[in-house]
Amino acid sequence: MPDRECALFVKASPTAFSVVPETNYLGHRTLDWVRSRLDSKLFSRSGWFLQQFIKIEAARHGASHDATLIWDADTIPLKPLEFIDEAGRFIHYTGQFLHPPHFEGAASLLEVAAHPPHCFIGQSFAATGAMFNAFCKRAEAVHGVHWIEALIALLNRKPHVSFSEYDYLGYFLISQYPDTLAYSTGRWEQYGKSLFGGIEGLNPASIAYAARFIDFASFETWDHGLKYNRNILKRPRKTWMAYKIRHLNRVSTKA
Repeated sequence: MPDRECALFVKASPTAFSVVPETNYLGHRTLDWVRSRLDSKLFSRSGWFLQQFIKIEAARHGASHDATLIWDADTIPLKPLEFIDEAGRFIHYTGQFLHPPHFEGAASLLEVAAHPPHCFIGQSFAATGAMFNAFCKRAEAVHGVHWIEALIALLNRKPHVSFSEYDYLGYFLISQYPDTLAYSTGRWEQYGKSLFGGIEGLNPASIAYAARFIDFASFETWDHGLKYNRNILKRPRKTWMAYKIRHLNRVSTKA
């Protein structure tokens, strides 16, 4: 959380949540610091990179042997979810498409070899604090500087690889901790705005209906709604879900 906004979020959040300023984890590596070190071609993505740095730094400071879950703030669970299976493995949701440049970047950053069978961009990532810390320590051992500085240098040299904390972490865990990984068969929806008509479309009826088909939905800023979304409209089942949810919302509003 940006330091200047902490008081506001503490006031608005349930007492069960701890709101922590980002400088607790990043120190002097603020948004301005990131911007000052990124190539001009990457300048517009500074904030997007920063929020990923915060998540990894927070996770690496978790208890070494306790499970730590990174969860995207724009993502809403629709039902109770499990992230550890009966064998004690961490369950990971996967993305629809592999992104080879991410794995190329991870290989350069970490100098380890792996062959990921899935895209790990699934809005969340579960591991122990020790595993997250091992990821950072590996990059630091290879490059001799803080892992964030090593990653920024890599992005400046190879901007095409970009950065996804989930794909980079998944690549590392496959190479170092392959027996800790399991993969969810549950579905999730990237186009939550199109499906629900926006966050205001979430209510008990629409959530219960959608939860029959998907485990969670993300509400991305680039999702401009069903009218403009061919990814939904060209899929009959998703289109039906979207219109069914709108019907449920109309019924709920009338009630």
